[in-house]
Amino acid sequence: MSDTSSQLISVQDAEEIVARVYKTTDKERVYFDSLSTEDKEVVVFNMSQVIDTPAIRYKGKKLSRDQTSEFPRVINGVTVETPYKLKIAGVKQGLINELLMSSDYSELINSGVKSFADGGGAKVEFNTSTSTLPVMFRVNELGFNEKIYKQYVSEYTIVCH
Repeated sequence: MSDTSSQLISVQDAEEIVARVYKTTDKERVYFDSLSTEDKEVVVFNMSQVIDTPAIRYKGKKLSRDQTSEFPRVINGVTVETPYKLKIAGVKQGLINELLMSSDYSELINSGVKSFADGGGAKVEFNTSTSTLPVMFRVNELGFNEKIYKQYVSEYTIVCH
């Protein structure tokens, strides 16, 4: 894999967050834990892109004019590395995005499946009563599930939704 030093989320960050915020039977953790090291690198790169975009107007300014990443930033005169809550948001939204794009989930959604279980305790339910997408897959204009945005991202942005 290419140089990942400028990524806002590392594989180690993602592994720690997944272990901290998901139960062993949660579909996101089951999916992430099943990935090879190489696939985790790809997924974590995509997770970083969720939060490392100029579309999100973060508070403060970049530490350097020539940096490509949104962090580190200077906020109220203090240099701030990527906040842990933003890393959590990137991991959570990144896993939702991965699950949505996985062929199994896409096939299930397109087939009209409402729920399924794997027999080992993991269960997925699709609530499609108010949208063509399950609630967990609905995103705001910045690409975040609204709950994830409010809980982890909004406090770091200029325009809060």
